[in-house]
Amino acid sequence: MTHSDDEKTFDLDDLFATARSEMPQPDDALFAAILADAQSVLADTQAVTSPVLETLPWYKQLWSDMGGWPSFVGLTTAGLVGVWIGISADQLPTQTINPFSATAELTDPFSGLDLGLLEG
Repeated sequence: MTHSDDEKTFDLDDLFATARSEMPQPDDALFAAILADAQSVLADTQAVTSPVLETLPWYKQLWSDMGGWPSFVGLTTAGLVGVWIGISADQLPTQTINPFSATAELTDPFSGLDLGLLEG
């Protein structure tokens, strides 16, 4: 596209300066409408009363404090597994290990590898 010399070129800074100098001022009717709306909203919020908290029985309050049925199922499962481990602990084979009779083979797993260093 070609530009003709008849077109005016505007500097962006001049446009911004003009916009800043010609800032519109709202009229008093707008301010009055805004204040009336704020007063009506304020009156509506003051009219709302807090609901009366009903007291729950202790078992319902405990149920909600625990987290409901998902937490109760997890707690029950953990308890039953603990009881099962406690009962079946007598039936597990036990191996008595005397800690004072440990040999070098039990304490050092690499004790047999030092003979390889003698060759060579």
